[in-house]
Amino acid sequence: MTNFIKKLFSLDSHRHPIDMLAEINSIISGFALYPQLIKIIMGSSILGLSFISFLIISMNSVIWVVYGYHRKSKPLLISSTLNFISSSGVLLFILLK
Repeated sequence: MTNFIKKLFSLDSHRHPIDMLAEINSIISGFALYPQLIKIIMGSSILGLSFISFLIISMNSVIWVVYGYHRKSKPLLISSTLNFISSSGVLLFILLK
């Protein structure tokens, strides 16, 4: 596990332009749900949000995290982890309000 973490954050890895693009895209797509989460935190209504949709997004993200870990794919791990955190946050607010 520690060897994987060292490789994940290694700066010595092969740096093809498409790899860098994938990493940038993973961060951007990973933050896609955060504006919705921030809007909810700031006090907006959750009436129009579907619990089932965010549950599916959250469960799907867990599967992608596992797959990204298996394939040792940094972009996939970044985006799926960020999506899991944000979709779980939205789910939590839906359940609590």
